[in-house]
Amino acid sequence: MAKGAVIAAIAAGLVIGVGLGLSSERLAGFAPTPALSVFTGEPRAADQWVQSLYPADDILDTRLVATVGDTDVYAVRSTIDLSIGVQSAGPMVCIVAEAPGLRYTPDICTPESVFRQQGLRGVLAGSADNPDAFLVAVAPTNRLLTVVWHPSGDIEVSDVTDEIVIAPDDLYTDAERDAGLDIPLISGLRGSLIDPEVEAFLAEYLSEPELGPVRMSESSGAGNVTASYLSVHPGTQPGQPRDVCLTGRVNSDLFPPACTTMAAFRDDGLDVEVPSREGGVIVLTAMPMGGVGVDTTRSRPE
Repeated sequence: MAKGAVIAAIAAGLVIGVGLGLSSERLAGFAPTPALSVFTGEPRAADQWVQSLYPADDILDTRLVATVGDTDVYAVRSTIDLSIGVQSAGPMVCIVAEAPGLRYTPDICTPESVFRQQGLRGVLAGSADNPDAFLVAVAPTNRLLTVVWHPSGDIEVSDVTDEIVIAPDDLYTDAERDAGLDIPLISGLRGSLIDPEVEAFLAEYLSEPELGPVRMSESSGAGNVTASYLSVHPGTQPGQPRDVCLTGRVNSDLFPPACTTMAAFRDDGLDVEVPSREGGVIVLTAMPMGGVGVDTTRSRPE
């Protein structure tokens, strides 16, 4: 396998942070300590993380914690899971990075309650800042940073762009892949807010969800307010693979979910079609995009 492919696979696989199964054993020995001490005191001008994706009220605090070359690395407290862009059930602790001409994805996040006990670790992959990058399954990785944030408050950031740290096939066990732990969009459902109305609706069609349903997108236009909800359900029989399901809503109406296996979602993503008020069809799409979740909403005539 080419080195670039190895780096891309590592970047896609190690962004889920502690508390989601992969790294918890490595940090399980740490005792609870003042993990959030980095946020103590008044922020400096350099601590300001400039972003336009999220409302200012959702970003509780930011601190510049490291500079590696031309890349600034920030610690962030937020009410949103920045790794998938949805509202979380409680405060989140995240690591983000920015550099001229580079876009680092995904952000590394974990619930604050988990972070206080176990810390956070992950990988930030920097690719060329291309507005059309979401159309590419795996964007070429120009820089790769590893981050380890201990519960003691110590933060270690390393540039491993020129190193091969692990073979992609060794990142996850078969059981972890079956559960979708190698797909940050799926892993990001943990700790996210569950929609009880959609959960009750899905009970008419599917087994009780293991994860979700979590609202992944919402948009409005031409008299329609559309939303999509992602959920993971166990197989109907022992040994059967899990299903990933996408449910669509138009205004107040929910429509039956579209489902696919975890393996198929990993490779191809998932679409669900719902009717628009104009008689056309709205296609809601969830795409892992090499491990990074992207939701798009579009309309097309029948």
